[in-house]
Amino acid sequence: MGNTEKERLRVSIWGSRLMNFLIKPYESVGPVKLGMTPKQVRRALKCSPSTSMLSDSSEIRDHFGKLGLHICYQAPNYLCDRILLFLPANPIFQNRSLLKRLSMEKLSQWIQSMDESTIMTGIECVSFQFGFALITPSFKLFKHKRPKEVLVFKEGFYNSLLNK
Repeated sequence: MGNTEKERLRVSIWGSRLMNFLIKPYESVGPVKLGMTPKQVRRALKCSPSTSMLSDSSEIRDHFGKLGLHICYQAPNYLCDRILLFLPANPIFQNRSLLKRLSMEKLSQWIQSMDESTIMTGIECVSFQFGFALITPSFKLFKHKRPKEVLVFKEGFYNSLLNK
């Protein structure tokens, strides 16, 4: 990847354009790495989120709405285990935007052509090889529309789907 392409795909946090976040499977989304603490994530994104905690204290969630990110941290260590991206975020994987241009159907076919372990759940296209899921309200009803969200997850997060 040349310098101009890297510059084009770098995370841009301020400004009115879409914010590009490069996905590195099971590793990171832009500057946010799976396994980071909330403090490290906030420092990497250079902004403060609104934060919520589940009533049983099993999870903390940072909401960076203006960036199009929700970051989840699991107890007991509260380390980042998944990152949810939605517009205005522009998740990029292998030089393709996952929310901007292609339909859920086309993206699912593309991912399945590279990852035989991909599972379709009715609302998700889950790639175990690449560590992310494309999410739509209903694949049947919305297959010709773009995905609404992309969930990047740590290894093992979706293992329950493999056992079905």
